[in-house]
Parts: sequence; structure tokens; C-alpha cells
Amino acid sequence: MRSGFGLILPGLPLYLRAHHLPIPDLGLASAAYMACGIVGMAALAPLVDRFGHGRGLVGGALLYALGALVLLLLPSAPSLLVGRALQGLAMALYTPATFAYVGARVPAARRGGAYGTVASAQMAGFILGPAVGGVALGLGGPAGPLAAAAAAAALALVNALVLPAEGGEREETAHASGARALAAPFALLAAAPWGLGFLAYTVGQQIPTGVYDSVWSLFMFHLGAPAWLVGASYAAWALPLVFLSPLVGRAAPAQRAEAWMALGGAVTAAAAVGYAFLRDPYAVTALSFLEGAGSAAVLPLSQVYLAGRVPAHRLAGVQGLAGAAGQGAALLAAVASGYTFPLRPWAPFLLAAVGAGLGTLAFVRMGGGGRVQEVAVAGGDVPTAL
Repeated sequence: MRSGFGLILPGLPLYLRAHHLPIPDLGLASAAYMACGIVGMAALAPLVDRFGHGRGLVGGALLYALGALVLLLLPSAPSLLVGRALQGLAMALYTPATFAYVGARVPAARRGGAYGTVASAQMAGFILGPAVGGVALGLGGPAGPLAAAAAAAALALVNALVLPAEGGEREETAHASGARALAAPFALLAAAPWGLGFLAYTVGQQIPTGVYDSVWSLFMFHLGAPAWLVGASYAAWALPLVFLSPLVGRAAPAQRAEAWMALGGAVTAAAAVGYAFLRDPYAVTALSFLEGAGSAAVLPLSQVYLAGRVPAHRLAGVQGLAGAAGQGAALLAAVASGYTFPLRPWAPFLLAAVGAGLGTLAFVRMGGGGRVQEVAVAGGDVPTAL
């Protein structure tokens, strides 16, 4: 699924040209994707807890395949908006369901390695998706990436359908009202300092993501980087996460998750400061590699941290709320970067540094404590109470 999210990106400009759609429609489609992802994470992820994490995976794969088919079979401006909106909702279902499924079924002692493997697979998809989409574009024209994305979603659907069902962790939410399921994540994160600290950390880590999504390529070209180096700089950041996240996830003790997360947040902030002052594109690429290596613990250990503090039957909802807050911050940071980069090319990177730094500091101050007791259930040890 992660590769599917990036598969269609190389072909969207040619899709517009082939079907005589105006360029602003691409911006509207991107906005629809992001908005549905943000709203969907907050509103739909709690329902994944109610109806099952496995069903959330199935629903996410179905929605993504449906969105790709809408774009492929019904090319028009409204279809572009609808298709990308469906894919945003797919991301909102699939991402928290994936992390919650792992947290609910994998014993606490092995969660770090499991989440590290998930992070590695996601980064591999981040690298492979646009590359495969480019090949599909060359072979099949604008329809090629859409067909490949639908096929990737179909494979993810088959995989989700054959996954073992959850155990008994959903007993409390099986008969809960929809309103109660929607409100529970807010109550859990607001009830203790660690929850607010985790939200601050998530928001802080996503601010650099929004900045880089908006202006990274522009920044590299501004420094005089050739086109191949611009692409290589993305891979330089992602490759260390592919190889190091599983290793760090297995090696880092769950009891020290806060320390590893703080280290990763500090690396992200320091790297952003470095980008603001470096003027050589090759040095920037080398720093992006170091940032990726230093941040390899962030995703797996943050998931270990959360799974150790939230009952499994609430985990997807809390994942969705934190993800929605982070994606909202990334969106605002992307908009701010687009306005500030033409004035001061280094300004967006200082914004990234301040966001990551303050989020990490808030987490260090508030993120301790809150662990829950774990009991054995089918599929592994799961948290049962705050």
C-alpha cells in the first residue's frame, strides 16, 4: 500500500494533459487527498477499533483500489477529486489499522522489531512507489500508474483478507456507540501529561515533513543541484530507515523508548538547522543521510511507546487522532513554506527546526509515565488499562 500511495504521482501531470484538465485541478485533487486523510484519521480510525483492525486494513485497500479505478475509468475533473478523496480516506483507514494491528497482536517484548519492520517496509514503498510509477508511465502512458496502483491495492487487499483475526481485545468496544468510540481517543490523550506530550511530539515531527514536501526540490535546485542529485537526496534520507529501523527496533529496550524518541527528535531539529545554513547540495545530501540514520528509531519506538500506554481496543483511534494532528501541522507547514521560501530560502528550515525542537522538548517534559499493565491474550500481550 505504501508504494501504491506514490505510484500514481509521476503520471498525474500527464493525466491532466491527456484528458484536457486544467493544472489547478491537480492542486485541488491534492488538497482533497490531504483533507480527507486528516478528517478521516480523526473520524474513521476510532471505528476501526470498534469493527476490527483487520477490517480497517481491508477497507483501506478497497478504498484505494476504488479511487484508482475511478481515475482510470472515469477521467474527468470531478472524478479526479473523488478518486483522490477516496485514496485519502484509504490512507486514513489503512495507516492506523496497520499500527494498531501490530500493537494488538505482537507481544510487548517483540513490538520494537515488528514496528521496525513495518517502518522499513513503508520506507521501501516510499522509494519504490514513484520509481515503479515512472516505469508504468513509460509502458502504459497516463493510465499505466493508475492500473499499477489498483493492482498494488488488490495485492494489499488479498494480504489483509488472509491475516489472522484479532483476539479478544475488542470486547469493550464491540457494543460501544459510535459517538463513544469517536470521543474515546480525545479523552485518552487529554487525560494524562504523556498524551499531550505525545501529541506535541507527533506535531513537531510532522512540521519538517510538511516543509520538505513543499520546498525540498526547490531548495536543492536553488543550491545548484543537478536533477539526479535531487532524486538521490530523497533516497539518501529513506535508505537508512529501510535498513536501520528493524535493527534499532529490535535492539532498543521498550523501557527506553522515550530516550530514543527524544534522540530522534533532536536529530531532526539539528538537521533542519544544518539545511538552513549549508550552501553545498552534496553536503545537504550527506546530511539528509545522517538525518535518516539518526531518525531510524522515531517511527518504531514511538509506536512501541504508544502501544505500551493505550489499550489495544483504543489503539487505532488514538493513532488516528495523533496522525490527524500531525498531518494538519504538516499541511500548515507546507503552506507557510511555500510563502516564505521565495523571500528567504532558509526560513522554512528554521521553521522545521523550531517545530521539531519544541515538540521534542514538550515530550521530554511530559512524556514519562502512563504505562499500562499487560496481560496475555490471543496473539500476544496487550495493554488493558491506563
